Amino acid sequence: MPVRFSILIPTYNRKKHVCQAVDSILAQTFTDYELFVIDDGSNDGTAGALSSYGTRVNVLSQQNQDPEVARNKAAAIARGEYLVFLNSDDLLTPCAPKTCDRIIREFDSPPLIIGSMRYFTEGQKPFPDYPNENANISVYKFQDFLAKEVSVGLSNSRIVLRKSLFDQAGGLRYSTSATFHLDDFNLIL
Repeated sequence: MPVRFSILIPTYNRKKHVCQAVDSILAQTFTDYELFVIDDGSNDGTAGALSSYGTRVNVLSQQNQDPEVARNKAAAIARGEYLVFLNSDDLLTPCAPKTCDRIIREFDSPPLIIGSMRYFTEGQKPFPDYPNENANISVYKFQDFLAKEVSVGLSNSRIVLRKSLFDQAGGLRYSTSATFHLDDFNLIL
């Protein structure tokens, strides 16, 4: 049975951070999602920490091949209408899936949503004044990423993409030393 979102988190030797990322997802009020964490060959106890979540998290493992390969692996089996990318050292803001679902419903299922980002440091409360789920949000609609008229940074942890388009694009390209990472820009462009 399909779900609205497949949330994909690649991780490599970030046991503490990936557990915080997972906790930020499991704390959401919106529950029409599946969660994949792809352990990219960690040797710091990440696998054991992830096993404590049981069936709430789909844990995949592979030899260290970098995040693009990990995301592609999970996307290949994901059932979500949309893919949500999250890096293992980032948190999903409260109500983020619910807000994206609202945007999808109210704006005719856009192919791509690029969310906002808030930076914080270790020891800081990441969402001290985050608005509740009924807060007004600003949505800007553009023909494509290059036509945007507002400055929008890009990071994998901001991307919500219709899975059919991800599949059509062939997924994320595998980075090499010649191509550098920037897999997010390559996918969006």
